Amino acid sequence: MPQLATKDISEPRYAPLRSAADIAALWPGRRAAFVAAHPGHELAVLGWLTAARPLVHVLTDGSGHVGKGRADVTAELVTSLGARIAAPFAPMSDAAIYRAMMDGDTALFCGLLDTLVESLAANGIDLVVGDAREGFNPAHDICRALIDRAAAMTADRLGRDVLNYSVRLTDWDLAVKAPHDDACVHLELSGALFEAKLAAACAYRALGDEVARALSTGADQFRTECLSLASEPVTEPPHYETVGRERVRQGFYREALLYRAHVVPVLAALDAHRR
Repeated sequence: MPQLATKDISEPRYAPLRSAADIAALWPGRRAAFVAAHPGHELAVLGWLTAARPLVHVLTDGSGHVGKGRADVTAELVTSLGARIAAPFAPMSDAAIYRAMMDGDTALFCGLLDTLVESLAANGIDLVVGDAREGFNPAHDICRALIDRAAAMTADRLGRDVLNYSVRLTDWDLAVKAPHDDACVHLELSGALFEAKLAAACAYRALGDEVARALSTGADQFRTECLSLASEPVTEPPHYETVGRERVRQGFYREALLYRAHVVPVLAALDAHRR
């Protein structure tokens, strides 16, 4: 049985990940779910997903600006590994979720929350892994808020705690050194799991450019998967707001999606939502 070895009280914990038995030993009796804003995010924790075989939820179809979704690719990948997909799974386009934020359609997000809670509770989920709040993409940050609220509501329904881990997705893209402490669990993939993860990432053609950029920063960094219990603070202005304002200036966008004007109202609605 693998042990979580603490190198130092303030440092992350480390554990080998070779098979489902290791996951069962680390989180005995826990039923897991993975929740992401976009299809393809599962690649970040594909070793954990392969071993844990979680219930998988995705908020959008990943169509971005090109209008061609990739949810079918994710569905095929995760089900081939023994995971299951469940609603909400790609119920809307990327354009639709951003439009809903800008239009102040908080009812849409509260509806997503209700659907997610129904699924988690019905399946007895008491360990959730999903997107971190990084300020890189507003859908990622909204997804984190949905996960946090859904975990709390599910715990109330089930009458037991629900562990809630976040996964950072964009450190390699922003050249950010991620904060790690004793709230992290680092899963060190076996050679076989690591090779399978790289093969799946390279085969995910809809994310070919992103995968190539990530691997160009050093493939070995993806051998260890970090799950964190720590909550990331909001840094203003977030990266997406700065990028959005610049693209408006350049004439690519008519309006920028802003944290305080468009994201905060959604966060407040989710926090206040009851059912």
